[in-house]
Amino acid sequence: MHGDFVVLRDMSTAATTEPFRAGPSTLGVEGVPSEPRIDVLAMDKQEVRDMARDPEVKALARLMPTRLIEPVSDEEARAHPEDGEGTAAGSTWGVSAVGADLSQRTGTGVVVAVLDTGIDSTHPAFQGVTLVEEDFSGSGNGDRQGHGTHVAGTVFGRAV
Repeated sequence: MHGDFVVLRDMSTAATTEPFRAGPSTLGVEGVPSEPRIDVLAMDKQEVRDMARDPEVKALARLMPTRLIEPVSDEEARAHPEDGEGTAAGSTWGVSAVGADLSQRTGTGVVVAVLDTGIDSTHPAFQGVTLVEEDFSGSGNGDRQGHGTHVAGTVFGRAV
């Protein structure tokens, strides 16, 4: 096993020589979020094992190829259905871009987890949906940015 790996580190307890940087322990503030650092490293099997034992390393995964799907307006997508890029009635360009609007799978009986900024559980799109919220950030349940609600709405929200 040799390849590129993404390494997520928690640098909040790392020693530093930078003059104006202080970790939570020197600030004396409880609940200060960690200082993440992400690296992409070429590693062999033994290096991966060694890296996984490092206490600063919080996650380690093979680098996955990705590509940007350029966004288009709903009107533009609906205007050119003949090129395979049109959207089905009622779906957004993103749902169509990944082919979800053409899938025979309905998602019935599937349990889904969305790890994001939170969710506005009072939003009408989630009526009748069983939501279990867990706060991993220390800021409380709910969605102060709106992104998590948007993502959850795409995944399992109802039309409103």
